Amino acid sequence: VPFVDVSAARAVETIAADAQKAGKRVFISGMIDSVQETLASLGGDASIPDDAHYATRLEALRAAAERRGADNDPPASAPADTAAAG
Repeated sequence: VPFVDVSAARAVETIAADAQKAGKRVFISGMIDSVQETLASLGGDASIPDDAHYATRLEALRAAAERRGADNDPPASAPADTAAAG
């Protein structure tokens, strides 16, 4: 997308804020500098962390998969699964 207007910036912010409230994360890919600058100037990026931007969709998908894997890993202090095999 080569540009974003006020309505689109508000929509992006609403989606990101809703995701944040739900404990979810937004991943942005392929956003050109001018769109990112416009979002910032309109406050549309207030709920998007700086590290949520990726150059390509594949990079964003990989980051999401890595984050999901990390979120599903047991904490380091959790005991290992001790279920006995049959």
